[in-house]
Order: sequence, then C-alpha cells, then structure tokens
Amino acid sequence: MIMDISVGIDSTRFDVPPEVLMGGYSARTGPSEGQHDPLHAKTVVIKEGNDTIVVTVCDLVGLERHHVATIKHDIAGRHGIPASNILIAATHTHAGPRNIAIFGDPFPGYEQFYETIASSITKAIRSVKPATIEFASGTVPDVSFNRRIYDPTSEHVDDECNVLVIKEKGAKKKVIAVIYNYACHPVVMGAENRVISADWVQYANESIILAFPGAIPVFLQGASGNLNPVNTPIVGPVPVHTFDDCKEIGSKIGDAVVMIAKSAADIDIDGLRGIEREVIITADDPDKGEMFTFADGKIEGDEFTVTSSIQALGFDDICIAGIPGELFSEISINIKARSPFQHVLVTGYANDYIGYIATAENYNAGGYETSMMMLHEAEGEIIENNVVDVINDLKNE
Repeated sequence: MIMDISVGIDSTRFDVPPEVLMGGYSARTGPSEGQHDPLHAKTVVIKEGNDTIVVTVCDLVGLERHHVATIKHDIAGRHGIPASNILIAATHTHAGPRNIAIFGDPFPGYEQFYETIASSITKAIRSVKPATIEFASGTVPDVSFNRRIYDPTSEHVDDECNVLVIKEKGAKKKVIAVIYNYACHPVVMGAENRVISADWVQYANESIILAFPGAIPVFLQGASGNLNPVNTPIVGPVPVHTFDDCKEIGSKIGDAVVMIAKSAADIDIDGLRGIEREVIITADDPDKGEMFTFADGKIEGDEFTVTSSIQALGFDDICIAGIPGELFSEISINIKARSPFQHVLVTGYANDYIGYIATAENYNAGGYETSMMMLHEAEGEIIENNVVDVINDLKNE
C-alpha cells in the first residue's frame, strides 16, 4: 500500500565572499578570482504520519562535526525531529571555499554557511505538501575510474546510481525533486582553478533540470575516496581542465540519471526512521593529530583518537547510509553486499569529515590517500562493520 506522505523541498544559495580561500588542494596559489556557478544547501524533508526524515546536501568540500551537531540539536528542539533522522552531507567539490581545516584554516566567517544550512532545513520543513516518491537503480559506467591504478589492491569501481524521484501529488504529477546517489570525485577543475564552482555536479544538475523543468536536483556523493572522473588522473600527466571538460563528465552523469529516473516506480514510505551511532578510531601515530585538525580529535598521553558517527535512514527496502569521510569503493560494495536492505545509498562526507577510509590492503599499499589522511590500518574494517551493524539495527526496528 502506498502511504500518504508529504515532502518539503528547499534550495538556498550560499553567499560566497569574493577572494575567498578555496578548499580541496594544497597546491592552490591564491584565493578565488570569481564564481562560475552558484553553490547551494538543498534539503528534502519526507514526512509520513508522525515520522520525519531530513536529507540536506551542501556544495562544500566537507563539514565539521560540532557545527552539524548544533544544527541537528536545534532542529530537534524546535521541530521535534530526532537528530538521528537528520542527515547533512557535502558533495566534496574541490572548487568551493575552504570551510574546513584541510590544508589550512577555514576562511574567516565560514560559520555563515552553517546558518544557511539551518535555514534551508527550516524552510523545507515549513513547505511540506502531499507528494509521491518513486525509485529506480541503474549504473553509470565508464565515467568514474579507480585512480589508484598503481595499486593492485584497489581496482573496484562502484558505478551504481540510485535515484529517488519526488512528484507533486495529483493529476499532473510534476517532478519537483530528483535525489541521485553516485560516486565520483568533483575534481575535474584542478588546483590551478581559482573560480568557485560545484565542479561536474553543476552540469549534471543542469541536465536533470532540462529534463524535468522546475525540479531541484539533489546529489548524494557516494564512496568516491578512490574514484575520479575518467579525464582526471592523479598520477602521470595530469591535464589542465576547462569547464568544457567539467561539462563532459557532468552531462554524462546527468543524462544517465534522467534515463534512470524515467524508469522509476512508486515505493512505500512506511515507518520512516533513523539511527546515528558514535564511532571512535585511534590513530596509529599520535602525530596525525597535527594533520587531522578538521576532525573531532583528542590527544591523551601518546594516543590521538577521533570521534565521529555513522548514520542510517530507512524506508521501504531503501537505506541511506551516512559515512563521515572519503570511503573507498571496495568498502561501499561490501556494505551493499552485506546489507539486509535491497538498496543502499552509500553517502560519503556525511555529518563530518575524517579523511580517507580504505581497506587494510589499500593502507599497506601506500599512496596519497592513505599516507596523507588515514588514521589507522584497521579503519576501513571498523567503519564497514559499524555501518553494517547500524543498517541491521535499522532494519530490525
């Protein structure tokens, strides 16, 4: 039986200061010199009976845990939505402002972005109206590739694309939002770029809007820790890209999302629920505290530990799994294989940022991701098992 549901949607533009420090690359030589396309906080609120879940996506490189927790606590207090039912994630664009402490301090006044996020959630909550939700799953092959081509332990690509289509209830059934989940680093525009942009995501969104005029596209970044666009290697000759290269990747993804969306079918929204659970990881080197300034870390004696959380939202046979870092594709595939839900929208950069999350084999193989920003050899196993436990608990609620 299709349950009566209401959905609220909002898209609020971030006010990006001129000449702002940019995030994503240590090699960048200066602040922004302009803005190519707008960055947004986008929120979808789904309500059925007394149950509500909130999904917010931000065109930012990452998020800080304590600011996200403050937003959730405030929304819970004002609107009665449990913090565990509110997921806030970043797309991880490398052409946005430096709003977290990766490769330097955040730009002065970065806290304003969290005010925008909170505002978007509030506006979406206040705009709920009857709607229907459809779902379809497909693949987008030959767009993402495993950038660790030198590493025989890292060869998998999770190219699944899951799509939720939200429509107005009534005779016209106009599409008002498209939520899509796919894994691909938004790094087409490299360190030499000094223009603010959502990277390839902007062009994917444009393709979706062209097919469904007036709809709000909402991108849930997947397990893109070791996945780059096919035109953007990180070893060997690395090309200097233009926004035409960005459009090439984004349009392919957006066109694929449209095709998948057109095959979507109604789903039941019954028993909306969420779980968020704390996870603590101890670094294998206390000196990593000097790099992980963006994380909720603590040094005690000769130990550096990071506290974060895993989250899962569920309805029908669909789960959205929120993971606080740059998950490797191998682990995403494992999570889906071990899940009791038929479909899992693995969502990285959710609620927090704790660096890369790879398997022990990847860690021992070395390379940029694991040597730069990974806490411990067992981190991937710890995160994977915690995600699977939370998903199982959610299924059994």
